[in-house]
Amino acid sequence: MSTSGVSLTEGGNFIANADLHTNQFCAVKQTTTPRALALAATGGEAITGILQNTPSAGDAVEVCMAGNCKAKAGTAGFTAG
Repeated sequence: MSTSGVSLTEGGNFIANADLHTNQFCAVKQTTTPRALALAATGGEAITGILQNTPSAGDAVEVCMAGNCKAKAGTAGFTAG
């Protein structure tokens, strides 16, 4: 089951640090490059939000930062806290 609802989404102020077109609904994080986001790959990392579009490297990134949105779980799933 998937669901989405009211959310705070930011688009246009961030760019993709790499090709993220196959990572829609995955967690993304800030890189050391200003305004650039990359795929978050390690559990426990601080994330910026959930990727909502399918950007290529250098394209604008739309990211959900608060509220309800779809998210893709990795093989380990989600752990509360």
